Amino acid sequence: MSRLFRTFLIAATLLIGTLSAGCDNTNNAALLLAQQPDPIAWSSPGSVTSYDPAKAWQGITLLQDQSQSRLFAIAMNGNIVDVWAPWSEEFSALSFAKPYEGGMFMMMPAVAPPMPGNFFPAREAALVNLDGTPLWEWYGAPGLQIIHHEFTLLENGNAMILVSPKPDAHFPDISPEVVQDDLLLEIDPTTDEIVWSWSTAAHYSQLPFTAMQRTLMLDQTIKDVFHTNAFHVIPDNDIDHGMYPEFTPGNILVSERQTNFVFIIDRATGDIVWNLDHDTIGNIGQHMIRMIPKGLPGAGNLLLFDNGCCAGLPVASRGTSRVLEIEPVSQAIVWSYDPGGEFYSEYRSGAQRLPNGNTLISASQDQRIFEVTSAGEVVWDYQQTAANGHYRAYRVDSGWLSGGDTGPVTPFPW
Repeated sequence: MSRLFRTFLIAATLLIGTLSAGCDNTNNAALLLAQQPDPIAWSSPGSVTSYDPAKAWQGITLLQDQSQSRLFAIAMNGNIVDVWAPWSEEFSALSFAKPYEGGMFMMMPAVAPPMPGNFFPAREAALVNLDGTPLWEWYGAPGLQIIHHEFTLLENGNAMILVSPKPDAHFPDISPEVVQDDLLLEIDPTTDEIVWSWSTAAHYSQLPFTAMQRTLMLDQTIKDVFHTNAFHVIPDNDIDHGMYPEFTPGNILVSERQTNFVFIIDRATGDIVWNLDHDTIGNIGQHMIRMIPKGLPGAGNLLLFDNGCCAGLPVASRGTSRVLEIEPVSQAIVWSYDPGGEFYSEYRSGAQRLPNGNTLISASQDQRIFEVTSAGEVVWDYQQTAANGHYRAYRVDSGWLSGGDTGPVTPFPW
């Protein structure tokens, strides 16, 4: 158990006190709106359209609903068992939330209203307990424009957050236009000090652009040339690290939507030491890159949501989405859910491996969250009613609502 987790778990225990987080309580924490005397009205974000209890992995689905800026906990039958919202009037829209064990979650409140079809930019990152009390909040640093897309807790007790500074023209090798860089920051929550940082633009020469793509990049007029949308700290795995040091635990997997790149940063040197072969895989605008952790079927393989839309140099689209599981050494696709047009989410979305071998798929723009078996059978299907869908959903063990373990979503590495 990490220093950060121990510290926050103790704080959560002291702060929760007499909290009742039972599954029948749908008014928990006064919706986190501490500055407002009465909860804002909310409605169900959707309903279950199909469900096979014998084949689905039983748990609670955490679903962020953009239209209401609420995080909902949904039972397998679709009933709402809990709901939360940002606690600040200044940052009253919810961009993203991610669960951790001990009944905690990290969330990204943003300035409301969010842009249509987009959750970002966020203005804050916070670790929150079940009664809605912020245990740690981070508002950024001088020169940073937005906090976006991803954050995680690290085993050393720190937090890692994806941010961007204001676009500038200091990268003439990339483009004569102003360029928005993406930064990874490691923050010590006890001091809010940035103890490690990594710049995408500073490592531009190490990215696997062809000469033609670099020329196209010079002609780009879009500021957001990389659009990093996910990172993932590589967990413990059984790959031979002597032969393949790039897969050493602690190195960082990164996904860039605009370039279609998936790569690994060597945590010690900062160098890019591995790239996913886009020409072989054919991924377009992917999201939520992960290495499946030990204890889950497919451990050591990579899992990603391949959106199939409007990314790359030159920009291309496939018009359908799929979920891919990739063996990282050979880069072979060992499993996929590719039903040929059944679902299509141009942006956002994700996939999570479950303990029974099923995969929970978040198809954000289809406003749909569904669970499929390894044979491709849909065994749970939830249709969201919000026009703009959600960013990403998680399935957790039902014990999470009483401060227990989160099942497949452990503090490290999801």
